[in-house]
Amino acid sequence: MLVYRNDEAQTRYYGDEKRVGILGDCARWSVTEIPPRRKQNAHRHKYFTEILYVVRGTLRLYEWDHEELHSQLVYNGDLVIFTPGNYHNLSNESDELTVLHTVKIITDSSIIPQKFRQLINQDWEAMDNTGN
Repeated sequence: MLVYRNDEAQTRYYGDEKRVGILGDCARWSVTEIPPRRKQNAHRHKYFTEILYVVRGTLRLYEWDHEELHSQLVYNGDLVIFTPGNYHNLSNESDELTVLHTVKIITDSSIIPQKFRQLINQDWEAMDNTGN
């Protein structure tokens, strides 16, 4: 059993988006606050599965699957799983704050815990302006 205490949490800001999270050896858990009218940059993760749970508010999700764009609204209590490889982003199109719990986990069994800690901050690749 691994236990990570609240005093290990780190707060990070991406523009006006706030994330409070705990980084473990094989997962990172975060509470993310997405302000009204905020849209993340499209990105992908090569190694990690990203799991989102909507605690409060609504989001529009976008995912590019083999050059095709899919979009869907998610609401309070919805769970979303992004598998490695596809570009995706989130948009809070409402006038209210949206709060998510986010977990990134290893899905590649060849990645050892030490490598997870190295990769977690590097496994983010922006989509270029052409949608590729």
